[in-house]
Amino acid sequence: MNTVNAELSFRTLGSGSCGNMAVVRSGSTTILIDAGLGSQRLIRERLAECGVEPLQIRAALISHGHCDHLAFAGLKFCCDMGIPILGQIDTLNKATEMMVNKTGRLPDHGVLQVLAPGTRIVIGDIDVTTFFVPHDVPTMGFVLRPAGMEFPKVTVATDIGRTGDDLIGHFMDADAIFIESNYNENMLRHSARGLRDRHRVQSATGHLGNIDAGRFIGRVYNLSARKPSVVTLMHLSDDHNTPACAIEDFKSASGLSHPECFCLSTAPRNGVGPEIRVVREHCRKS
Repeated sequence: MNTVNAELSFRTLGSGSCGNMAVVRSGSTTILIDAGLGSQRLIRERLAECGVEPLQIRAALISHGHCDHLAFAGLKFCCDMGIPILGQIDTLNKATEMMVNKTGRLPDHGVLQVLAPGTRIVIGDIDVTTFFVPHDVPTMGFVLRPAGMEFPKVTVATDIGRTGDDLIGHFMDADAIFIESNYNENMLRHSARGLRDRHRVQSATGHLGNIDAGRFIGRVYNLSARKPSVVTLMHLSDDHNTPACAIEDFKSASGLSHPECFCLSTAPRNGVGPEIRVVREHCRKS
């Protein structure tokens, strides 16, 4: 028997209303999660900062059709590079509408590919499972693994209106968790935004606050046989949250101390985050 390492890495290129994008790598395969950055120059610069050549990218998985997750710059980048864009029908319709409005032509045949919640596919060396996430447009989260293995496991979900029992299984036993922690309740309550917008943010199809994120991950942690080593809070609002508030609220609500339980951090809104690498040893017959 030979002992080999199965490794998967995740790195955000932007996280928040300014634009969402992340790079996932395992073996010889690189994929994107979302394509919401606002210019092709910015996309290329941040990929270069991660050591990623555009021609290495095998696919872009789009969580939903909001413009901070699928911007025209990201769509055009993928089309120009021949990178397949995978998403739900609603998301692909948004992409088609955007391309026609901006360029007067349809996306090239085969660039847009349907990927529904509840699907498990393999893209090169990366195993992807999609799951439904409650939001005000059709939205997916992603469970990522090295192909052919159950672990290591990374779970990613942003723009979550609520965290019901139906979501717990997707997060349990994950080595790394990337989850929305959009707002501090007090900052949102006193926000300059209108009442209607504040109600939308707090609704069951809006965004996940710091307290709810902490409570949910506390439940996940206690139910998991294998505990996460990393939890990253994503999609922090620029108007009604700060990294310090997100961390403090999360720790208080989860009932978990850190770093004793896991490494807890926030994803940068406007820059490249640290590379999160998860590795599991497994045995293979020689």
